[in-house]
Amino acid sequence: MNDKSKRDLILSVSAKVFAQQGFYNSKISTIAKKCSIGTGTVYLYFENKDQILKELMVQIWTILANEVEEISQNNELDEKEKLFECSKQIILLANNRKEIAKIVLQEFAFWNDPNYENLTNSTNRFKSILKSIISQGIQKGVFHPQLIPECAVHFLIGGVWHLIEYVVQSDNYDINHIIDQTNLLVSHSFSQK
Repeated sequence: MNDKSKRDLILSVSAKVFAQQGFYNSKISTIAKKCSIGTGTVYLYFENKDQILKELMVQIWTILANEVEEISQNNELDEKEKLFECSKQIILLANNRKEIAKIVLQEFAFWNDPNYENLTNSTNRFKSILKSIISQGIQKGVFHPQLIPECAVHFLIGGVWHLIEYVVQSDNYDINHIIDQTNLLVSHSFSQK
């Protein structure tokens, strides 16, 4: 197994362990055992658990930023449709990768840590793209003119993450129903009309 594969394995297994046991209760030795490697080998790739978690956070926020950037560049969608599609992709990603979603929800302080530059850059890029979509929507008259884009971004992220919390914690939901509700909420929360 090459170094990249081993590093990716450690990250993948760590995500599952952190989601099951919680970050603070997880041990590097448990991660190593589930990877079928020695504990010392984990430390060849990562200084500590914090670094593993931060790397997982960078991965998820980079994926999200890439998704919303692609949606923002789709000229066939208006800004309301773009915001809905962004929200939908976040929910689908969380639904498909529940262990990562659980970690993001559980470890809010990590993805909100301004001292970790890679993570801050990823989250800021994500927020900046959403802010741009909202600003364009205001300029085009799609969204209410008194909306403050920064506030709207935080409102949207908070609302979507609370929906994700419901999706992650419950097996009794219909993902299509959640997506339909998201469409209604996004369409009417920012709308001028």
